[in-house]
Amino acid sequence: PLSMAREFDLVKSWNNYITNSNVMRTYCDVDLLVYASVWFPWPFAERDVLISAVADDRLKENGVVAVSFASPRTTPSGVEPDLPAGADQRVHIHFTSGSCMTMKPLAAPPAAATVRSSSSTGDAQVVAESSSQHTEVVIVANIETGMAYVPEAIIQFVLRVFAPFMYSAVLKVLHSTFDDPTQALPQRLVQHHELYDLLRQRCQDYLDGHPDALAQ
Repeated sequence: PLSMAREFDLVKSWNNYITNSNVMRTYCDVDLLVYASVWFPWPFAERDVLISAVADDRLKENGVVAVSFASPRTTPSGVEPDLPAGADQRVHIHFTSGSCMTMKPLAAPPAAATVRSSSSTGDAQVVAESSSQHTEVVIVANIETGMAYVPEAIIQFVLRVFAPFMYSAVLKVLHSTFDDPTQALPQRLVQHHELYDLLRQRCQDYLDGHPDALAQ
């Protein structure tokens, strides 16, 4: 699951509602500034967002790999000219402090892939199955819409259309894409093998009861 988020420019290739997914800056392997725009049904305009995301190995302390993300209040210097066409015409939203994604390695495969959500908090828990690994993913997204009132139609679109589609799209990628070495995502795993090999080893060390190994 981390690679699906880390290789952010590929998101639009597996999620049809994402019209742009661009990596604007790569400060290091686990510190990115990205841009995304999302299609909304008429009469609503596309929404877009800048996201600063940083991953952190918290396996020793909390048993998870965590990604914290939030939107910068102002566009970082030099980034605006690199934004995709139409960015100035989209409605901007912001992820606020406290937004995060955690990934917990599971010692044994679950009986089936499931999703558990809470409409009151916006939290979602996903247990995803694949042939080679099992990870529990929790996403908390705090969104500032810039609107005094969010129309019911947008809420229904997100809960009834976008979220279920996103979930099924992620499962489809997990179940099929990684088995095909000609696909872009598996090729990225090879290109960035230092990062992903280290992550696999860290997760295995955690499952083996040695979360201190390689942590330095």
